[in-house]
Amino acid sequence: MAGRRYPVYTLAKVVVPPVIRFWVRLDCQGLLNIPKHGPVIIAANHISYFDPLCLGTFIHTAGRQVRFLAKSELYRNPVLGAILRGAGQIPVYRETRDAGQALVDAVAAMRDGAAVAIYPEGTTTRNPDFSPMAAKSGVARLAALTGAPVVPVGQWGAQLLFTRGKLGPFRRGIRVVERAGPPIDLGLSPESTLAEINQAKDKVMEAIAGLVAEAREGWSPPAWYKGEAAGQA
Repeated sequence: MAGRRYPVYTLAKVVVPPVIRFWVRLDCQGLLNIPKHGPVIIAANHISYFDPLCLGTFIHTAGRQVRFLAKSELYRNPVLGAILRGAGQIPVYRETRDAGQALVDAVAAMRDGAAVAIYPEGTTTRNPDFSPMAAKSGVARLAALTGAPVVPVGQWGAQLLFTRGKLGPFRRGIRVVERAGPPIDLGLSPESTLAEINQAKDKVMEAIAGLVAEAREGWSPPAWYKGEAAGQA
């Protein structure tokens, strides 16, 4: 992966941020917590199929290229798969012999200067209130392999858009908060024990949950969404 060029990513970083900022009121908080240079892991809660675009725009605003770890099922769609590959995103083959390849590719992406974004939960939250779920071990294992700091990010607002089994709404004005906390040095190494890995992943998720709580303070949906919700009740 190191040294390769990704034409779709080059196009996306020009096109996507203006579109996202036109569609939602993107509130970027804590941008200075994302290092300008060097290996870094961005770990965020996952609340909708729309939030990767918001998170990617947030990281781009901080001045970093980003490579997402994305579940391999997304690559089965010919169009979406071609876009993800052309943008240099990293497939995760969960519960297969190739599962470890994602970590190898993520390490290569960091060497190439990119920030690597990961959703520790592994999927969009299934909690009815969109609160974060427990983390899987991937974020800690990646930190152990690279020694890279982990920047926790709490996302809120995107749960109104493109959630599980829901298309849209296709209306503007939803405030989406992206709140980054200070980098966390998990103190892991390739020799870290399973107990240390588990403790580290829980530490990351605890930080993310705290940032989500902060992002929710003072947040409310737009008036038109309140009206739609009331009509469906």
